[in-house]
Amino acid sequence: MSSTLVIITDAETEPPEFDLAVEEVYQTLRDVEAPADAKRDAALKCWQLAEHRSKHIERRRQTRIAGYGDYPHVGGLLLDCVVYQDVEEVQWRALRALVQLAYDNAEVSWLLLHNWVKEARVLVKEEDKVLAELKEQVKKDVANVDEKLRAQFNAQKEAVGRMKTRPMGPAALMSVMSDARTTSWRVKECAFHVANNMANSCWEAHDIILKDSAVKSACTVIESKETPDFVISAAVGFLCSLSYRPASRKTMLDQLVVPALAPIIRKDQPSLNSMSAVLVVANIAGHLKAEQCPAMTKDLQITIKTISAMGAALARQAFGGRYGTIWKVTLAVSALCDGEHNLSLLASNGAGSIVEALLQEPNVNPIAQEHACKIVLQLSFEPGTRSQLNKDAPQLPNILTSVMSSGMTALSRATAEAALGALQLPPALPPTDPEASSRNNHLMISHQKAHLQHAQCLAAAIRKEGYKVVMSGGEGTHIVPNLSEGVANSGLTMVLLSRELLTSPLSRAELLVAAATSRPVVWLQCDDSVLPGPEGWMDTLPKNIACGAAGAALSIAMTHLGYDALSDSLQPRDAASIFFAKVVEVVSRYIVPQTQSEAEKEAAREAAERALMAERVAQTERVTREARENVVKDKVLEESRESTPLSVGRKVPLQVLIDMKVDQVKDWFSYNLGLPQYGDMLSRNAVDGLLLLDLTDEDLYMELRIEDPLHRSRILRALNDIIGAEESRPGTQNERAKEEEEEEEEEGGGGRG
Repeated sequence: MSSTLVIITDAETEPPEFDLAVEEVYQTLRDVEAPADAKRDAALKCWQLAEHRSKHIERRRQTRIAGYGDYPHVGGLLLDCVVYQDVEEVQWRALRALVQLAYDNAEVSWLLLHNWVKEARVLVKEEDKVLAELKEQVKKDVANVDEKLRAQFNAQKEAVGRMKTRPMGPAALMSVMSDARTTSWRVKECAFHVANNMANSCWEAHDIILKDSAVKSACTVIESKETPDFVISAAVGFLCSLSYRPASRKTMLDQLVVPALAPIIRKDQPSLNSMSAVLVVANIAGHLKAEQCPAMTKDLQITIKTISAMGAALARQAFGGRYGTIWKVTLAVSALCDGEHNLSLLASNGAGSIVEALLQEPNVNPIAQEHACKIVLQLSFEPGTRSQLNKDAPQLPNILTSVMSSGMTALSRATAEAALGALQLPPALPPTDPEASSRNNHLMISHQKAHLQHAQCLAAAIRKEGYKVVMSGGEGTHIVPNLSEGVANSGLTMVLLSRELLTSPLSRAELLVAAATSRPVVWLQCDDSVLPGPEGWMDTLPKNIACGAAGAALSIAMTHLGYDALSDSLQPRDAASIFFAKVVEVVSRYIVPQTQSEAEKEAAREAAERALMAERVAQTERVTREARENVVKDKVLEESRESTPLSVGRKVPLQVLIDMKVDQVKDWFSYNLGLPQYGDMLSRNAVDGLLLLDLTDEDLYMELRIEDPLHRSRILRALNDIIGAEESRPGTQNERAKEEEEEEEEEGGGGRG
């Protein structure tokens, strides 16, 4: 019998001396007349205050310190020291404090990246009024004006000027790279470490970093013959962190990162972080041929070095003089697989056996699992690499079958199914309603993320005509293929032809399923310039489902239709109406509209699902509200010793949290945090109370796929509350300090410094 667990925690607390110390730091940093030595000591104190052996207390303190005080707060004042101070020791100490504040903390990284610019713009209007009043006072009697008043006017003018020109965080950090400033190498190194920690902690903010001059500054430093190795290493580590986000890669490629890193890769020196440079190039340019990226020469050996690094990471061995995280290296190998010219080299260098071993890991990272399945899928398309894969990894079919049924994410499960199909071992189709199966009575719409809204509008228009529509699934930022239930059992598959589709192995898998099950295909051309060329995987499709000059499948243009968010429809309206009518006419050739009985059953099923979800949400809100109002009656949880001996609504000691089982952690997420949607992911990762306490912001994002930064912040704050209450008890802090181990980041990241 499962129990409902509601935990009410104390507010965040710190000892009084901590707040006094932070206040002293704040006052010193904001004092324009404070000597350089005082500011240096304040930055050092800030660094020390933000450190703690407990990750959760450390994260709480980082957030508290960074946002402490009035505008521009402690975090902004430290960035101001970087921009406006010329004393090297002050700059360096301020940057070291920023390294610590941003370490593994998405919330602080987000604040520092924005550098309170919006707050500055709001305050400028008020400060301009003060400046105007001071100016009038000075004008009244220029000859006899008080020097103190003049100094006040000048200080106010300078402050307003700084507010108006306040830079974003990356621009503030990269200001130390300017030739106009005399900056030491250790200051430049430290600036890259801060930027690296920001990029590592907060993927959502990569666009801010890419818009500023950070990438260009890193390339300039790397290419300079005067730059010492330790600074190059820091710059390469920063670029490596940026390259793991797929959306960042095109911009990095356009900013000539590959030519800048090529000499570093050739030198192959741990002191230069050469292995991280290899991973950067694999991520952003590994799919390109030599003529598309001349800097990607054969002597760089990107493919061989990357697959070797994956094997080393899986074996927990150092590569390139450093240790690496398996999911990061797997991402790089997956990026290489997007280039068909790399596949034979990857297969001949043991990619199959490495991926087979990775997928058998007991606690494999979800991202590593997803991309390992994608690697198998890519290698399975071509006969030569498929044969090598079967030889090197004979257990892969069984492993993929297991992942298909119990993979950590929907994308993992769907990609494993696609890989089995590409290996020519497709799983048996799931049982369906006999009447529906005989008529194949639904339309399958295959699309990419860029045209999700187009697909949704199309589906809505077709459903209005009485037809059943199934689409590619969605999970977070990913589009998940719908193979067995979607394509194989469809009466017709419509494919939105876009640039993304031409490079999508999952779309290729959907089309191969359509070919294998003799499903008809109709193409909807989204872009004028996108048509299959003489090369590429689309040229290998059977003629009856291929489009273009060599294909026989029907193609309908929708190139002049755009999605309008305000009306949630395709526009212009008249053109959209004509397009929908044409599509419905084509659908009617293959699919019979649902009968009234079928439509009613479908509507009832969807309504039941919506009602169940609404009830779950309402229950979560109701229980949480009652608990917070302290009106929930105590109810002792009636379970054996394996359950947690608590009462609903009571405050929870740390030891009780540690003893929680997986189901109780799920209850805590649902009823205390109001986040029931993550229950399945907690179960798949077997997150109990002890493991929960060790999770970092990066773990929540990468391992549990909690992409909403506010949700991650809510989870971490709740954990910090519980630990804070325990830490406030006399004698507990020293005890825990002996028990906890401090983790050091040994790969090419900024770390704590």
